Amino acid sequence: MNAFNDRQRNSLRLAVAITLSVAIAYFYSWPGSFVMPVFVAVLINAEPRRQTGFEGAVFFVAVSLLLLFGLWLSEFSLQFPLISALLMLCLLWFGQYAAVSGAPAFLVVISFLSILMLPLLATVSPDLVSELVQGLMTCALFAVLCCWLAYGLITGKQGEEAIVESPVLASQHQRMQLSLLRTVLIVPLFIVFYLYQLSSDLLTLIFVALLIQMPSAAIGLKGLSVMVLANAIGGVVAVLMYYLLSISPSPLMLLLLVFVVSLQFGKQIYSGDPKGALFVTGLNTWLVLVGSTTGSPGADAADKMWLRLAQIFAAGIYVVVVLSLAEQWLTKQKTRRGADAPQLI
Repeated sequence: MNAFNDRQRNSLRLAVAITLSVAIAYFYSWPGSFVMPVFVAVLINAEPRRQTGFEGAVFFVAVSLLLLFGLWLSEFSLQFPLISALLMLCLLWFGQYAAVSGAPAFLVVISFLSILMLPLLATVSPDLVSELVQGLMTCALFAVLCCWLAYGLITGKQGEEAIVESPVLASQHQRMQLSLLRTVLIVPLFIVFYLYQLSSDLLTLIFVALLIQMPSAAIGLKGLSVMVLANAIGGVVAVLMYYLLSISPSPLMLLLLVFVVSLQFGKQIYSGDPKGALFVTGLNTWLVLVGSTTGSPGADAADKMWLRLAQIFAAGIYVVVVLSLAEQWLTKQKTRRGADAPQLI
């Protein structure tokens, strides 16, 4: 691999890891298996190096504990819905605080899945929650193994310029304010989903919680508009891939397309451009759309594809609108209080 530079190795490593995870999820399908490629993408983009065996074990235990806590919370919510709703909001704030304090991105993603998704799914089918928790734990285990194998096949340290990370605020007061404000922005949507038990549209709520704290949000409102465009790119690529697979529906074609597309996303992510983080959003969008529709019957797959697209775009539009309003409010607060006011974006 000496013939490749760091950016090329990073792109190739990402493509290999994602393709391998898609192959495992496709051939050994289990509840929630389509999420595994997203786990791989988040994990390999967040880690600057290959984890040791001990670090991987600690990581898997941490993910398992978060998911088991979500399982307990979902059972608790069936008995005490009001108390659990307040607890979920407190935990959502804690997750946002951990995110702005520099917590590992993957664990933040898992915490949001556990806090937001599992309790709401329990209102529809408690048995489904237990199966999904086991499936997500399996996804986490295989995600670590896929990343290990990718690093083993393609050696070389990830370049420091690869990913634009969210800035970590030095002031605890600023972190408290920022995390609280981000939580407040999610609350209206959370209340609607919780009261009306909109479990079929949970993807919208999850994406809102994630997009608000993603690195792309640090680029500003113009960057957030580009983020919506990045989602559109991921959606268009998923639709094109779906129709190509309709013409030639074979596992080999699926894996070939996954490798080529993820390699192209990797080139943009590791290009060194600060806006490369926006393509992380597009990559995750594409993986969610492809993973949740591949393997479904033709008409059903098309319906799922457009439904997922609508949910993701709704989440993106909501984030842009609420951050625009919040930025205006913060600008006024900054004028009154001086430079110590928190920066939302």
